[in-house]
Amino acid sequence: MAEKITLAAEPRTALRKETRHLRRAGKTPIVIYGRRSEPVALQVETRDLLHVLAKAGGNHVIVVNVAGETQPRMALAKEVQRHITRLTPLHADFVQVEMDVAVTVEVPIVLQGDCDLVRSGEAFVQFAADRVLVEALPGDLPDVVHVDVSQLVDMHDAVRAMDLDIGTKARLITDPETMIVHLGSTAASAAAAAAMEAAAEEAVALEGEPAAGEAAAAEAGGDKDEG
Repeated sequence: MAEKITLAAEPRTALRKETRHLRRAGKTPIVIYGRRSEPVALQVETRDLLHVLAKAGGNHVIVVNVAGETQPRMALAKEVQRHITRLTPLHADFVQVEMDVAVTVEVPIVLQGDCDLVRSGEAFVQFAADRVLVEALPGDLPDVVHVDVSQLVDMHDAVRAMDLDIGTKARLITDPETMIVHLGSTAASAAAAAAMEAAAEEAVALEGEPAAGEAAAAEAGGDKDEG
């Protein structure tokens, strides 16, 4: 494990209706569950939870020290419910793991390097997938997978899942043929945007013109009035 990330927790007795008071006190309710253990309701300091989530993401083992327990629980952050506007955590689920049993997680893709076609303004790097599924022991999970865009030297070049370096201790679960990043043509993108804008303007103009049948009826009505 590259870095030890710890989180202090306490047993939670507050019922669901009482968690609002818990949050007002600066704490967040969490649940830890696993294959061989019953779900455990806990509470943690919200500021500690935010700090841990920022460092661990969903693929770095978190050492959860529960008050009153002699052994820490090894866990991965699974799901975090957040306030719709403030984005503060309302509840978090953690999966307890065994360090000798492989797990499958999503690992984010991070771009690195420099692409000549991008630097010249001819192209831009476009994500087709921003994460991949890998399997490894909890302590061997990669934090991120890097993609070196300097290998994209032609407009038809692309990086697929099979090209990724996920290390020797992890196994790729995502389909190896899955495209990860590719180059998009700046000129083609600009042309497509211009075409869409022209089509939208034409549609607006047509909405302001009466249909052929309506125009004929209006003209016939005008002739009748004159007669």
